[in-house]
Amino acid sequence: MTAPAARTGGRASAAWADASNVALLADLYELTMVQAYLAEGLSGSATFSLFARRLPHGRNYLVAAGLEDALRTLESLRFEQEALEWLRSLRLFDDRLLHWLESFCFSGDVEAAPEGTPLFGGEPLLEVTAPIAEAQLVETLLMNQVHLQTVAASKAARVVAAARGRTVVDFGARRMHGADAAVKVARAAYLAGCDSTSNVLAGHLYGIPLAGTMAHSWVQAHATEIEAFRAFARTWPSTVLLVDTYDTLAGVREVVRLSRELGPDFHVQAVRLDSGDLLELSRAARRILDEAGLSRVGIFASGGLDERAVERLVRAGAPIGGFGVGTSMGVSDDAPALDVAYKLVSYAGRDRLKLSPGKELWPGPKQVFRLERGGTAEGDVLARRGEELPGRPLLLPVMRGGRRLPGPTLAEARQHARRERERLPDRLLSLEPADPPYPVEPSEGLRALRDRLAAEPHARWGPRGQPPPPRVGSRRRWRGRRRGTHMGWARLAGFPSLPGPLCLEGWTGDDGAADHRGGGSRRAGGGGADRDRAPPGGAGLPGRGAHHRGRASLRGRQEAGPGAGRGRSGSAPPGGPAAGGSRPPHGRRRDPRSRPRRPAGGAGAGGLRRAGGDRPGGAAGARAAAAGRRPGGVGAGRGGD
Repeated sequence: MTAPAARTGGRASAAWADASNVALLADLYELTMVQAYLAEGLSGSATFSLFARRLPHGRNYLVAAGLEDALRTLESLRFEQEALEWLRSLRLFDDRLLHWLESFCFSGDVEAAPEGTPLFGGEPLLEVTAPIAEAQLVETLLMNQVHLQTVAASKAARVVAAARGRTVVDFGARRMHGADAAVKVARAAYLAGCDSTSNVLAGHLYGIPLAGTMAHSWVQAHATEIEAFRAFARTWPSTVLLVDTYDTLAGVREVVRLSRELGPDFHVQAVRLDSGDLLELSRAARRILDEAGLSRVGIFASGGLDERAVERLVRAGAPIGGFGVGTSMGVSDDAPALDVAYKLVSYAGRDRLKLSPGKELWPGPKQVFRLERGGTAEGDVLARRGEELPGRPLLLPVMRGGRRLPGPTLAEARQHARRERERLPDRLLSLEPADPPYPVEPSEGLRALRDRLAAEPHARWGPRGQPPPPRVGSRRRWRGRRRGTHMGWARLAGFPSLPGPLCLEGWTGDDGAADHRGGGSRRAGGGGADRDRAPPGGAGLPGRGAHHRGRASLRGRQEAGPGAGRGRSGSAPPGGPAAGGSRPPHGRRRDPRSRPRRPAGGAGAGGLRRAGGDRPGGAAGARAAAAGRRPGGVGAGRGGD
């Protein structure tokens, strides 16, 4: 579903999410679903769980982050008048939705793991409980805020672990994916243990300590390297001098020369290496500085570093006291995304299940219990909320009635993250995959709930392990919707010239077999007494079979004849001789008025063929289908296969 570009009214200059427009940070389907919830009167309390389905490759744990920013945005979320007018201009939404959005104020509750808590696949980062329309509307906003910072904090924690107590500075703002990401990633990196950031805006917004040195352009702008060092040290005495513009070791010797010139006024803290073999250069630079009596001058390294490069330097004993890590940490280049999901687990007092292969969902609101021995985590239990089990519960209330509860400051969350990492087994802190992985098991109560819900009728599978086909309803309901909803969706989906409604995949009327691969009925011929009961545009609808050739199904399939079905082997194709005449050339429509009428029964009639070979007319075919007899022969449907 797409909105025409001419109706967007967007302003290229307003390319920043702020309090006036952040409520529009939603996927379109959230707004369309809210409108449908309101239309159907669905207003019960729902719980949605936000979690990562699995750990990405190369990660032994995740660091929960982004919660404070998400809650702050959720608490103040409003639809400004300008946003509402723009939504109205799209001509997609009814007045009931727009009035609802105008008075929107999130009123729900949130349970979450505190920022800095290590989590694992399948464990909730947070759970939202609110009226279903409210909880649905904020899906994209919450996922966006929590996902970004959790990815960044998880990557930064690896870099900090590799540095083994040495200083780590975030240098990544210039190559991060947008201004908002640059600020939020700097916060997440500081939460995970980085000491400071070069990002001034992040320092302003979050109180993160700032750090920086100088660029090569400063040296290039001066006639000589020593002149550049002298001038910079005059302005910034306690600075870090970048020494690799021309020749790294020659640059270190110029720093020694500057120290002799300035004598007691020399306060340079460190030299910075930004290229080359950092291990060998750091060793050589250390020798030069020590021989000159400058053992207090440190060495700082940067230039394309990630956690593995840092670990190699540390293990090799490189005399480096700090690392500036930029792009790799800023974009989490080895694992830039998590398989996060925001799924309904309870509605109207009833726990909800999802059995999609590879995306199964544990039902109901949850709690996570961490089992520890001697201060070290041994495993987690994913349980139903309200269960009383051994271990430390990780999910805590953080919002009630749409208002944030008092929570930790960023500095306190940073300390919590450090303490929580110290509780993890050593194998999880390694950069290599943990062997064995950290165990997370469902509780007996959660497992029993899942098994009970899976056994209920709504969760049972159809024949051959496939879901039963959807049942849309009668022809009257189709006709009532045809010109309104489905034609509107057809235009928005990019099919402005469709002569009729989109074919819903898996349509089945009140009688007849379903076509699981496109619109229309599978009755051969499509005429006779049953034709008034066929789906619109199907083979049996009077005067429409040829008119609707070439329309698109929801898969974008182009149908070339009346109906979408194919008969069994050896059958005449729909619209063929048995249907009364040959097909027109491809792409050409036959005048529906020229279509010959057929008798109610016999060789050309619609309906289902019996195994004995006779073809009952439409009413008989309907009765056969209703009786559950499997049709056979030409044009037989596959609905029962």
